[in-house]
Amino acid sequence: MKRPNDDVTEIEQDRALAAELEQYELLANSAREREEFLCAADTKLLRALARNGDGDATAFYILRRLEEQTLATNDMKLLDTAIRSLNENAALVGAKLYRDGSFKNAEKEIFCLVALEQFGYADAHKRMRKLYRAASEHADAADCAVLECGLLYWATEILAKGVFTAYTVDIDRAEKPVPDYKRAYAVNVRLTKRNGRETETERVFLAYLRDKRADTERVVERTYSFMADAARRYNLLSGDIYVDGKRVRHFVGGTENGAGGTENDGVHVISGVGLNVTVSDDGLLENRSDKCERCGGIVNSDGVCRACGHRRTPAKTDSENITVRRGKSMEALFCTQCGAPVALDRGGKTALCSACGTTFAVKGDALADGIVGLNYKSLRADMPEDAEMPDIKFVRAKIADDKISAVLPHNFIVMSEQLRRLKYPMNAPKYIYTTPDSSVNLCFTPGERLEERAVYDFGRQMLAVMRSMHPQAQFGEAKCAEANGKKVFSFDMITVALDQHIYNSLFIFSLDGTRVIGSWNCLAKDRWFWSPVFELAVKTLDF
Repeated sequence: MKRPNDDVTEIEQDRALAAELEQYELLANSAREREEFLCAADTKLLRALARNGDGDATAFYILRRLEEQTLATNDMKLLDTAIRSLNENAALVGAKLYRDGSFKNAEKEIFCLVALEQFGYADAHKRMRKLYRAASEHADAADCAVLECGLLYWATEILAKGVFTAYTVDIDRAEKPVPDYKRAYAVNVRLTKRNGRETETERVFLAYLRDKRADTERVVERTYSFMADAARRYNLLSGDIYVDGKRVRHFVGGTENGAGGTENDGVHVISGVGLNVTVSDDGLLENRSDKCERCGGIVNSDGVCRACGHRRTPAKTDSENITVRRGKSMEALFCTQCGAPVALDRGGKTALCSACGTTFAVKGDALADGIVGLNYKSLRADMPEDAEMPDIKFVRAKIADDKISAVLPHNFIVMSEQLRRLKYPMNAPKYIYTTPDSSVNLCFTPGERLEERAVYDFGRQMLAVMRSMHPQAQFGEAKCAEANGKKVFSFDMITVALDQHIYNSLFIFSLDGTRVIGSWNCLAKDRWFWSPVFELAVKTLDF
C-alpha cells in the first residue's frame, strides 16, 4: 500500500530531476562540461535524457546499464534512435554491441560503421571494406539510409529555420584527411537566400565507392529524390546537383529534369567562371577606369576626356576581374559639366569645380544632382558603406536554343510560364532567364533582319525611341563595343516600376543576320554590384 510520504518523496525527486535536466541544458555549448556532467549523472537522469532524444546521454546510459548488467531490449531501442540521428558516441557503442554478444546484428553493425565513417574513423572504414565482400547488399542499403538520415537532419535544422529559394548539391572527390579519400566523395549542400546570398557549404555525407565498378549514380539518385521532396515541402523554386563540377540533375518549380538536367531547361552549363568581384576602399577618385590620367576628368567610352579632350589608349582589362568601389560619405566627386574632380568645402555645404568654376550645392548628406559620386540617383553607383558583397558563383552557359553563350549566375533558370505571364503580360521576350527569386533577369528577343554593319544605327534609333517612351527614366551613356569580334550597341537606364526603381542594361547585336535585342535588369538599389557584371556579360557574349 502506497503511503502519503511516498508521494512527497516522488515529487521531490521529480523536482530534483527537472533541476538537473535544466542544468544540463545550460551546458549546450561546452562539450567537455557536458561529458563531465554525463559521467557523474545517475542512471535515472541518463534514462530521462535518453528518452528526451539526447544521443550522447543515450550512449552513457547504455554503458551504465552494461556496467549494472541490466541492459534490456527497450534500452537498445533508445540506442537505435540515437544512432539513426547519427550521434557519434551512440554509433561507437552500437558498433561494439552489435558485433559481439547477445545483441549481435550484422545489419545494425554495418549501419553504425557507415555512420562512424562520416566522422572520419579509419578503423570503421577498414572494417567496412572487409564486411563488404560478404554483405554488399547490407552495406549499400546502409549507405543509402545514412545518406537520407544526414539529409533529413540537415533539412530539419536548416530548411525549417529560414526562407530560401534554391539549393545546390556538390558531389566532389574527397580530400585528406578523409580515410581512403581516393575512393570517397563528399556530398556538400548550400542554399540560396532571397537576397541572392548563399549559406556556408555543409558536408552532409561521405560516400565511398566500395566496388571498383561503382559510380556516383546511386548517391545522385538518392540525393536528388530527397532534395526534390524537400524543395516541394519548403517551397524552394529550384535546385541543382553537380558531380565534379558538372551539373547532372536540375529541379525547377515543382518539375524535374532527367539525366544531365540540361536537356529541357534551356540553360546548358558549359563550365564554371572564375569571376573575381573585389571591393576597393581607395575611394571614388583612385583607380577608376574612366579617369583621365592628364586632368582627372571623366573619359567617355570612346576614350576622350570630357574636360580636356585628351584621348587615351584603352588599357587591357582582365575579363574575369571586376572591382567595385565602396562609397565614402562626403569625399571628392565629379563635375557633370566637365567631368573634372570636385572638392567639397570643409562644412560640406558647397562643392567647387576647379576646372570650369561651377559651384554646386550640397543638401545635408544628399548631394545635388549636378555632382556624380555618392548621388545614388545617378546611373553610376558605388557600393554603399553598409552593403555586403553577395556570394554568387558564375558559369558560362549556352542559352537561346544553344545559339548564344553567356556568363550567368550559376543558379539561373528559365522563367516559369506563370511568372512570365505576370511580369510580361504583353509582348513578352522569347527567352527569359532569371534567378530563383526573379530579382535578376536576362531576356532575348529576336526580330527582323539586321546586318552587323547596321547595328550602331539601329541602336541609336532604339535609344531615341526608348527616351520618347520613358520620359521620366534616367539614361546612361550609349556604347558601341565588340563581343567576340562582333559589334554590340548598349545603353543603360533606370525606370520606375510599381513600387521601386529598376536598373536596365539593354544591348543589340546581329545574330546570323537577325536582329536580337537583349536586356539585363535588377533592382536599382543593387546596381552597384550588377552593373559591372552586366557589362562584362555583354562584352563576353559568344554568338
